[in-house]
Amino acid sequence: MGRRSHGGVFTGVSKDPEINARTPNPGIADYLFSDSAVVRTSYIVPCHRHHSAIHESQKHPWVAWTLSQTSRWLGSEELSLTEALEQLVTAVSRFLMGQTPSLLKGLGQLLFGFLLMFIAMFFLFRDGPLLRKLVEESNPLPTAYESEIIKKFQDVSYAIFVGSILTAIVQGLLGAFLFWALGIRAPLFWGAIIAFVSLVPIVGAFIVWVPWTAFLLLVGQTVKGIVLLAIGGLVVSSIDNFLKPIIIQGRTDMHPMLVFLSVLGGMQAFGFQGIVLGPLIVVLFVSFLSFYQIEFRESLEKKLAGRDKA
Repeated sequence: MGRRSHGGVFTGVSKDPEINARTPNPGIADYLFSDSAVVRTSYIVPCHRHHSAIHESQKHPWVAWTLSQTSRWLGSEELSLTEALEQLVTAVSRFLMGQTPSLLKGLGQLLFGFLLMFIAMFFLFRDGPLLRKLVEESNPLPTAYESEIIKKFQDVSYAIFVGSILTAIVQGLLGAFLFWALGIRAPLFWGAIIAFVSLVPIVGAFIVWVPWTAFLLLVGQTVKGIVLLAIGGLVVSSIDNFLKPIIIQGRTDMHPMLVFLSVLGGMQAFGFQGIVLGPLIVVLFVSFLSFYQIEFRESLEKKLAGRDKA
């Protein structure tokens, strides 16, 4: 009844001789009262509602004060939230368009790196025991030290894997709670998305926070957008920087600050692989330092004793 009835009414109106007589082209009446015009109008009404919501949000005391202070700082007479958001969207769009080649190149390199990783994992799982035996036979270190290094490497790799999974789960739970507290629909779904994208280095959960913040600001939910960006983007997304070193430290008996610096330094030096390579290099250095102390303990003690006497 709904769509056909409306279509029949509009068609009947468009065939009215009086309307056609007042219209320069009778086909215009058919278009104006057709379903296509109704469909086009259905897209205009939500945009008008969003614009009205943004306009109403400017009447909020806190938003009005922020806009006035920003206008004074920029030296302009009046700052409109709608104009500011339009300028922000335009600037972000231009930036993304300018960075598209770099993003595509980075995505291609990331996919190629994952492909190489899976190929290497296949051969390591298949020929791992043979490769380990070859390394053990070629290694000049004593068997005890060799076993200790292998054990520490296994502990670090396991701790990094478990730490990444646990921090992603924690971020997903906190993100779901934040979405629920702000009244956003499907908080569990978005929490699962946050947990998944948290495993992506560098970008992480910002893939979720930034678009949602922009959407809330555009529809006039200014306070919710600011809260989501402040708590989600700055607090929840930073948890892995503190939680992951604690988990790795509990497994490897290294100082948390050393683990924290090894993860950050590894990412800065090696990129994505630095999450694993950084702690492994530090563990290798600490292990060789302890082996040196064990092997040359007597000579070191004699040297220290001679310094004390002098």
